[in-house]
Amino acid sequence: AVHWCAESQTGCARICLHDSLHEQMRQCVVHPALLDMLLQLIALPLQERKSEYYALPISIKKMIACRPAGVEPIMIAFIQVNPNPVFDDELVFSGGLASPSGEVVVELRDA
Repeated sequence: AVHWCAESQTGCARICLHDSLHEQMRQCVVHPALLDMLLQLIALPLQERKSEYYALPISIKKMIACRPAGVEPIMIAFIQVNPNPVFDDELVFSGGLASPSGEVVVELRDA
């Protein structure tokens, strides 16, 4: 399930990794596939704007791992678009991954 609120420029999605990746999740703080799924949420504001542009994350100013993601069967990815980008065509957001109970696992700032 994916949700987008145009008014607050926030979005969230329920995500999960395939069972075959659970063993790999124990070997890292945040599995790259989880981070990839989080970054794909930038498509939500682009759809709203009916943009013809593609978005490619080129930097993450800050990433905070609050705890290892472990093997959560379901996680919640969330983003909020920065209302004051430096450039007109720039899309900057902050977000993170949380457990279903709301415990933040990873936080990204200014991606």
